[in-house]
Amino acid sequence: MTDVITVLLNLQIPTMLIVAGLLIIILGFVTKIGGLIEVSREQKKFTIPIGLFILVLGIVLNFASSPTPPTTTTGEKPPLDNSNIEPTVIYNMNEIDSKNSYADIKIGNQNISGTFIVKRLTINWDYLECPQLTNEPEFSGAMMKEFEYSASLTQKSDSKVLDDQEFKYPPNDVDQFSIYINHSKNGVYKVWFDFDYYLFGNEDTKNKKTEEQIISYCKYW
Repeated sequence: MTDVITVLLNLQIPTMLIVAGLLIIILGFVTKIGGLIEVSREQKKFTIPIGLFILVLGIVLNFASSPTPPTTTTGEKPPLDNSNIEPTVIYNMNEIDSKNSYADIKIGNQNISGTFIVKRLTINWDYLECPQLTNEPEFSGAMMKEFEYSASLTQKSDSKVLDDQEFKYPPNDVDQFSIYINHSKNGVYKVWFDFDYYLFGNEDTKNKKTEEQIISYCKYW
């Protein structure tokens, strides 16, 4: 008897309710238990509903108190969002004489571990007639010969594709583009470059535009 009491004391409340509910339900089907407990006919009417209530309550409390299994992490990092990352571009315009200039462009990948694909390098310009008064801007820059092109700028706004081939830029790679520009001896040009690019493995092509540079040569008599 002492062992039975010890086991009952060690049971948790939900388990005790389940055991008690089962015992009360059993009392609804028997008249005596071990010659010690006698159940009358009137009492049997209440034993089954009470037993079911206690049994259900114990089952609900047992599930509610069950510990939540720990979530396991695989250590994998979420994929990086590269949708807003662009190739790095450095652009300088330099004057040679009254009718010739050249541009330096460096295109590379200093941002991510992926590879950029660059294509359709294009020169664009807007032409304006010389104003009455103007100051000639000073430009400076260094030229590294890697890819050389030439372009003649007309006296109207236009554009010209310099190279339609694809250039690949893995991490820390960069190319130098030198463009010799022939233009009107009298006029102001706003010159910029643009190209299409996409990240290798993602065919979502975008367009990158450089900043604008001014070529101004206005001779007055």
